[in-house]
Amino acid sequence: MICVWTAFGIGLSAVGSYLSRDMKLSWPLLIGVLIVGFAGIYVAASSENPLLSLIGYSMVAIPFGFMLGPVVALYTTVSVMKVFVITSAVVVVLGFIGAVIPDSLDSWGGPLMGLLLCSIIGYLIVPFSGFFWDSDRYGTQCPRLGYSTYVWGDHYL
Repeated sequence: MICVWTAFGIGLSAVGSYLSRDMKLSWPLLIGVLIVGFAGIYVAASSENPLLSLIGYSMVAIPFGFMLGPVVALYTTVSVMKVFVITSAVVVVLGFIGAVIPDSLDSWGGPLMGLLLCSIIGYLIVPFSGFFWDSDRYGTQCPRLGYSTYVWGDHYL
């Protein structure tokens, strides 16, 4: 059931992204997305009614699609499809791993969270140090993928 709601949210984000593809990315748009998103989280979390929770979920998915539309429009269709296929494959593989061996993932949480925090801090420090490397590759992707696998196995299944 989680996969259905995730696919529904991705579809809503895609609609918002399509509608905003010609807009310029601006601070009012970003602040509006955050305000509506937090309101949607509140509506979804505080309601026992599934329809109200769905409305709250939509209040998060659609505005974030609006925020992504101007950014995604900068890339070619082939590039966007390539990223979509790779991301979909990673989600399927991680979901499978989390479903098959959820008990063995319990001990992954602490170390992976530490690696994830180190990679975020690294992203913040590296540009100011005058020292650049291709940090967007394996050094930061591996902790993120591992943490995603842990979350799928521990919380969603």
